[in-house]
Amino acid sequence: HEVGVADIEQYAQQAQQSLDITHGPIMRVVQMRVTDGTYRVLLVIHHLVVDGVSWRILLDDLAIAYEQAIEGKALTLALKSHSYQYWAERVREYPNQFAAEFAYWSEQVTQPLQLPNLNAQGSKLALHRAAISVNLDKVRTESLLHEAPKVYRTQINDLLLSALSEALYQWLGQSEVSINLEGHGREPWEQGVDLSRTVGWFTTLYPIVLQRMPSLADTIIANKENLRAIPNKGIGYSAFKFNGSEAEQTQLQQSSLSQIEFNYLGQFDNSAVQDSTSVWRLASESSGKATSDNIDLNNELTINGQVLNGALSFEVSFSQARLNNDDVAQFAAHFEAALQQIVAHCQTAQGTLTPSDVPLAKLSQIQLAALPLTLSNVDDLYPLSPMQEGMLFHSMFEQSNAYVNQICFEVKGLDVARFKQAWQSVIARHDVLRTGFVCTDKMNLQFVAKESAQDWQELDWQHSQLDKNAVINAAQADRERGFDFINDPGLTRLTLIKTGVSEHYLIWTNHHLLTDGWSTSAMMGEVLQAYKGITLPKSTVQYKDYIAYLEKQDAAGNLAYWEHETSKLTDPSYLTSVLSGAEETERYAKQHIQFDEAQTTYLTDFAKQNHVTVNTVIQGAWALLLSRYLNRDTVCFGATTSGRPTDMNGSNTCLGMFINTIPVITEIDPAQSLITWLQSIQNANVRSRESEFTPLYDIQKQAGQHLELNKEGLFDTLMVFENYPISEALQSEERHDTSFDVVHSEEETNYPVSVEVDIAS
Repeated sequence: HEVGVADIEQYAQQAQQSLDITHGPIMRVVQMRVTDGTYRVLLVIHHLVVDGVSWRILLDDLAIAYEQAIEGKALTLALKSHSYQYWAERVREYPNQFAAEFAYWSEQVTQPLQLPNLNAQGSKLALHRAAISVNLDKVRTESLLHEAPKVYRTQINDLLLSALSEALYQWLGQSEVSINLEGHGREPWEQGVDLSRTVGWFTTLYPIVLQRMPSLADTIIANKENLRAIPNKGIGYSAFKFNGSEAEQTQLQQSSLSQIEFNYLGQFDNSAVQDSTSVWRLASESSGKATSDNIDLNNELTINGQVLNGALSFEVSFSQARLNNDDVAQFAAHFEAALQQIVAHCQTAQGTLTPSDVPLAKLSQIQLAALPLTLSNVDDLYPLSPMQEGMLFHSMFEQSNAYVNQICFEVKGLDVARFKQAWQSVIARHDVLRTGFVCTDKMNLQFVAKESAQDWQELDWQHSQLDKNAVINAAQADRERGFDFINDPGLTRLTLIKTGVSEHYLIWTNHHLLTDGWSTSAMMGEVLQAYKGITLPKSTVQYKDYIAYLEKQDAAGNLAYWEHETSKLTDPSYLTSVLSGAEETERYAKQHIQFDEAQTTYLTDFAKQNHVTVNTVIQGAWALLLSRYLNRDTVCFGATTSGRPTDMNGSNTCLGMFINTIPVITEIDPAQSLITWLQSIQNANVRSRESEFTPLYDIQKQAGQHLELNKEGLFDTLMVFENYPISEALQSEERHDTSFDVVHSEEETNYPVSVEVDIAS
């Protein structure tokens, strides 16, 4: 039979009261045909088996399945994620997995609240429940959701809870207030757990302290930082409370929760039932009382909010037998005003960083504010790698152009506009290509700029008499300019010299601080792919992930290894100490040794037949040379390692300065055969790779306790084995109508003697 609109709530209430968690049912579906010709479908499910996120999953699936059925299609829904049972089992293991986290929860002491005119003897029954609404209009809601978070890099809860702290201060006069925060509970604390489409009650509830500071900016920052400090977004509180040790359970169950509970349910506008093209709409009629009148309310104030139809609203519920309606209305007015103040403040405030945005930097808010940076244009901030520290020292404090690298190309058939666009797309893809450096009293840091335009210059030499030598001279002058480490993020300059209708020279000057040889070649390869119109996938790993990886290394264990290795030395290995006529100079000269194809083939075949690498053979030759010049049996020189961890996801696709310099300590034993000796060098190299992330300055500082070292450290010669020459990248990615040929390159280190080895394929 048909139902009148006025009778809908009555039928809904009957469905609500019919649920029975002991014997069932725990769910009712009621279809109503209304006298006005419309329909209602009522879904009533006990909270024990659904939460807010579950409702979105169910409603979306219902709307999609309905559309498929209407169109006569097979019902095909997205696959479900991990089961609720699996999640419950993982939660039981949580206290063992994160045992150290209990200390955090044991320190969360709920501070008592002095609620105005509280009748402590009044009834808590839901029968006496009343509610007052707090509303934000659509314009302010839009700003709160999409514009305001950009200023302090906040999430929506950071801003809502900051408004709540201001409202509670105005109402109670307390600058610190404990509340209970409800969350969705689907926190990815364990890799591989997927709850995105799991139906169940995952909700977390845990105590937090809100802070109200003298300024609104400081209030937002303080509450944001407090929320970021909560381990795994609060899931551990209940895990320890109900699954921890007996002592842990007792302590948390005896501690009282706050009298105020807050829950932001999110945006229901994103549900399929709110899609303008869907036949489904949320009904305006009441779905009945979700709880019995005869149960106690859990809190003095319960604040639930959501965004519906583009507007944010909160419902502040309380017992009229315990709190005065006018007092709660006053709080609601304070809350609404505070929300409006937050929106207005974020419309004019200067964007900034807070400590939780840049955890690797380990700086306080005061230290961040003191940096000579425009923080609104800083995406990230983190320490340097060991190799970067050494390079920055030599570049800044020795005022040296060492490590300023340069490649000069002869280019034919270049589409300049497309090439510039391709280059900019690669800069946007990799954080390291927008990185600069800033020095503080305590440490050096690198920062990632949100935006960084190309430093691009175009010259027209078509009608001049300047030749290739003039190009090389111009390149040298550009290289000697160096870089401003703080004002030139990316540390790259490009100069394009037009010499004919379709002929150019391209001078690419960049600093070794940000890219190693592999990265330089890979970057050029990406530029040429983008130049060909290939859309590059989003980068899934950035250089900061490598810095985080380095921080997790066993520094003490690695140093112990190097202490054992350097104990084999009786002296450092300084080749310059025995070279006649060696003079102090700031300029470098080059000597080229070119193997022909037959010699190169013989060398590679020899290495392969004897199960060593070509690198090992060349290192052996260099060790023999040092031994003869220095007249000693144990010698040391530096070698660069790729530095790309095999156990770090994505390290083979990430651009950055990964290489590190480590000592190669070699003992020359005439009693050994050549092959056995080379294999021993290779085995030693393999062992040293396990400790290759150790900073060279730490190795040398430790070795200096038993060796007399000068400014060169353990050695003054360095071997660099290039395994990815840029010429190969150019050949593999070149367009048929555009050609790039390397005509000149410059790459220097701070070592007196560097040996660079290239083997072309």
